[in-house]
Amino acid sequence: MDRENQQILNAKSQNKTHTPQLLNNEDTVKQLLARSRYILYKLKEKWDQS
Repeated sequence: MDRENQQILNAKSQNKTHTPQLLNNEDTVKQLLARSRYILYKLKEKWDQS
C-alpha cells in the first residue's frame, strides 16, 4: 500500500493520473485489503463457506 500511495503522490506532482495495477479479480490491492481486513479478526466459530 505504501508503494501505491507513493505512486499516487508522484503522479499528482507530475500532473498525471495514476492508474493502479489491477489483480485477477479486478480489485486493486487497497480494495482487496479494505474488504478482507476484518476476516482476520472474525472468530473461528463465526466462519462460513463464503
